[in-house]
Amino acid sequence: MFCTNCGNNIPDGSVTCPVCGAAMQQPQQPQQPAYQQPVYQQPVYQQPAAPDNSGSVLAFGILSLALCEVPILGLIFAILGLTKSGAFAAAHGGTVFGKAKVGRILSIVGLIVNIIMNVLYLIIVLGGGCAACVDAMSSSSSYYYYY
Repeated sequence: MFCTNCGNNIPDGSVTCPVCGAAMQQPQQPQQPAYQQPVYQQPVYQQPAAPDNSGSVLAFGILSLALCEVPILGLIFAILGLTKSGAFAAAHGGTVFGKAKVGRILSIVGLIVNIIMNVLYLIIVLGGGCAACVDAMSSSSSYYYYY
């Protein structure tokens, strides 16, 4: 070790210089920083905003109910309304709310009414017509009126 005042060589650990008497500063041992464990953060993924197709669900529900008397067309709109409401539910955590809920209910009602109407149409077409209608037509044509 060397004296910082006079530059003479002095023994290590001396408090003062034996030549000039200057106080020696003890060399500072470099301190190693304490180990810090790295902090791992989970990556934050931002979910894309779920599309709001509740208006289309409502529109298909209204169309399915309005066209429930048309044999196939009402059925198609009812199925499309239910499919759209299922997609809405999948995008919003499995829940259906607001316009989509109303559209889903209308689609279900339209589907039920359309199935009933389709069954009635099949009975009329395959059964040769309603029995009361057949009787009414045959009775009016079989009577002859004489004056």
